[in-house]
Amino acid sequence: MSENNPKISNNEIKFIRSLSQKKAREEKEKKQKAATEAITKAQEEVKRIRQEAEKAAEEAQNQLMAMQKEKDRALAKAEAGTLSHYLLQVLKERKERKKDKEEDRENN
Repeated sequence: MSENNPKISNNEIKFIRSLSQKKAREEKEKKQKAATEAITKAQEEVKRIRQEAEKAAEEAQNQLMAMQKEKDRALAKAEAGTLSHYLLQVLKERKERKKDKEEDRENN
């Protein structure tokens, strides 16, 4: 633009458009890059959270299995105790019957 002529030439208009387009392109690329980085960061966060959830689920499953084993052991122990008690009772009854038979023989 010259001082004597306030009109803007076609070359100056083209140059200004070119600069504006370049600036708009750069701004667009900058925003796209920021969006891509934000998406990548969010995906990494989702992956991290998913891994933590899978680990927590696995730990819970392991605890559940351990508790089930402990329950099974306790039931087996209780059953064995009941069976032992039953066997002792049966043996004691046999011994008493045998003793009664012997007493009956002696009395007859």
